[in-house]
Amino acid sequence: MQRWLMSLWRLVGWPLFGATVSTAAVLGYVGFRLYFETQPVRKAPSDLAYLSLQLFVLESGSVPETGAPWQLEVARLLAPATTGVAIAVALAAVFRGEWEELRLRRRKRHVVVCGLGERGARLVGALLEAGYRVVAIERDPTAPAIAEVRRRGALVVVGDARTSQVLCRARVERARYVVALTGTDDVNAELAIRAGELALDRGPALTCLAHVKDPELCALLRSEELAAGHSDYRLDFFNIYEQAARALLRDHPPFGVSEDEPCLLLIGFDRLGQAVVVEAARQWRAHPEARERPLAITVLDPVAAPIGDLLRTRFPQLEHVARLRVMTAEFDPLDCSAVESGPWDAVYVCVDDDSTALEAALQA
Repeated sequence: MQRWLMSLWRLVGWPLFGATVSTAAVLGYVGFRLYFETQPVRKAPSDLAYLSLQLFVLESGSVPETGAPWQLEVARLLAPATTGVAIAVALAAVFRGEWEELRLRRRKRHVVVCGLGERGARLVGALLEAGYRVVAIERDPTAPAIAEVRRRGALVVVGDARTSQVLCRARVERARYVVALTGTDDVNAELAIRAGELALDRGPALTCLAHVKDPELCALLRSEELAAGHSDYRLDFFNIYEQAARALLRDHPPFGVSEDEPCLLLIGFDRLGQAVVVEAARQWRAHPEARERPLAITVLDPVAAPIGDLLRTRFPQLEHVARLRVMTAEFDPLDCSAVESGPWDAVYVCVDDDSTALEAALQA
C-alpha cells in the first residue's frame, strides 16, 4: 500500500499541488475583491493579488473572520495547507540521507545487491516485486539506476562494496543474501568473501553469491570453495550465461526424435551462445546415442571463427561429443542460405541486441 501511494503521488502529486496553489490564489483574489466591494475602501488589483499571496504565510489581510465571502474562507484554509506540504517535502529532501541511514540501521533479513548495472538493477526490481527487502550498493553516485531502485522501494548505499565500512552500512552482518553483480569477476569474488567474513558468529548462515563471467574461473572458484568448507557462511559462484543456457535448453529441448544425427543452429556466438553450445554438448554426452551419433552444431556470427577456436581450446572434450561448424555471417541481413541448409532440430538466437535478435529470428 505504501509503495502504491508513493507511485500515485509521483504520478499526480506535483500537478495536483500546482493546481491547488493556483486554486487557492484565485479564490483568495476573488474573495478579497468581493469583500472590499462592500467596504468604503477599495483595493487595486495589484493589492488584491498581494493580499491573496499573503494567505500562504498565514496572513488574512486584516479581514474579520465573520462576514467574509466563502471564497476567501476556503482560500484561508487551502493556502496555508499547500505551504505546509511544500515545507514537508523540502524537509524530506534535506533529511533524506539521515532518514535512509535510520532505515538501514533497522534493516535485517534483507538482500544486499552489489552493483547497479543492467543486471543488478533488473535483479533489484525482481526481488522487490517478489516481496524482498533490498539494499543496493553502487560505486558510481551518478548511476541512473540509483533513482529508479529508490523509487521502487530499495535502499541505496553509495560507495565501494569491497570496503568493510560500506558493507557494514548495508548491514550485511544482518542480511539474508549478498549478491555480487559488478562488472568485474575479481571484484565480485573479493566482496562476496569479505561480506561472508563480516557475518561470522551469527545465527542463520549468510549466503553470498558472486557472478563470474569466465566459466573456467567460475568452476575453479567453486571447487576451491568446496575445499575450503566455510561453516559460518555459504559462498557460491555462478555464471548467468550458464544459468540462462540451462533454462533455455530446459524450456526448449534441443534434441528431436529424428533418427539422423541431431542438428542445432545457433545465431549469435556471444557469451550466451557459447554457453548454449557447451550446455547442449554436456546434455548430449549423457544421451544413450551420444557415442553413435555426434551432435552437429552450426554457428552463425560475424566473428564466429576466432570464438570457435577459443571455445575448442577451453573445452577440448567438445570435439568428442559434437561437430562444431562456425560460419562467418552478418545478422543484418541474415544469410538465409546458411539457415536454409537445415533441417534443424532447433534454432537458437543468442544476439545481445533485442531488435537484431527479433529480425534474425523472423528471417530464420
